Amino acid sequence: MRLVMRLVMRLVMRLVMRLNDHIIEVCRWFDFSSQDRIDVEMSQIQRYKAARKLNIFAYDQKPIVMQNMELSKRVKNLRTRKGLSQELLAEKSGLSLRTIQRVENSGTVPRGDTLRRLSEALAVTQEEIIDWTIKEDHNYLALMNLSALAFLLFPVLGILIPLILWITMKDRIRYINQTAKAILNFQITWNLLYFLPFLWFIFGRFIPTYAAGGIFDSIISPYTIIIVLAFFGTLYLLNILLILINTKRIFNHKNVKYFPKVKFIS
Repeated sequence: MRLVMRLVMRLVMRLVMRLNDHIIEVCRWFDFSSQDRIDVEMSQIQRYKAARKLNIFAYDQKPIVMQNMELSKRVKNLRTRKGLSQELLAEKSGLSLRTIQRVENSGTVPRGDTLRRLSEALAVTQEEIIDWTIKEDHNYLALMNLSALAFLLFPVLGILIPLILWITMKDRIRYINQTAKAILNFQITWNLLYFLPFLWFIFGRFIPTYAAGGIFDSIISPYTIIIVLAFFGTLYLLNILLILINTKRIFNHKNVKYFPKVKFIS
């Protein structure tokens, strides 16, 4: 009789776990708020403990639980490092105290708006909070960096190709965001410097000369040609060298350094 009861309890527990997973998926489908998801989700720690008590071999739950525990430790460490209590963090982030407690007790994984608010309140990136979901891939970072050499075909390609590679793996590879932002900020700045002489030539020399009745040949001197060629040669050489140097820095596990650059993407 006891054996039959145990088997029935195992079956019921499995059905509850499956039903809970479906409820969570429905919530995600309808894009409920983070607080709604927290209210709907059953604590995965509690599920795992219940499964252990009933001798259910829930191997698929173990990695999730470990990930939650690592995440809760990270949030708690970041909070204590900032000298914040749970109440202050809740006030600063605009989240409820219950939400903070559940995150730190491994009861739930922060997503979406909750994750954004936590990262802003703790003055860290979202990557630093959900670090366990991010892998290291220096080869991909180096590929994204080298893809900027596409500027040799056409200047704007030095922006577009790294941008596409960044969007493809955004928040999935460690340091990809800061690396991509440095590359793109430099390439945008480089493109502005590249096209600036053309704009100056058209609006500063050609149009005024043409309007005054001059001829096109009279506004180009050998001295101007030498300066322009030297300027573009320096730009191209600088871009190539920085890309190669920073590729080596990536493989040496160092941050990329590009200059000059304007912070268009922060």
